[in-house]
Amino acid sequence: MTFLDDSDEKIAQLIFQTRCAERVKLARRFTARLSALADHIHRYELTGTEAAELLLQEEERMRTPDAEVH
Repeated sequence: MTFLDDSDEKIAQLIFQTRCAERVKLARRFTARLSALADHIHRYELTGTEAAELLLQEEERMRTPDAEVH
């Protein structure tokens, strides 16, 4: 006996597709942000220590609940 009818399965599939689409959008924004950081590090010829500090700051920014990936 199944507890899902056609409409429940369609809703579950829609939720799955939406989650996948959101993950793809987040991954693209994250990739763009990392690329921008890499460009910044290269352009300003940051030392390894400076680059590490910048990346740590970015990590902290991303862990903040109100932070968005730009």
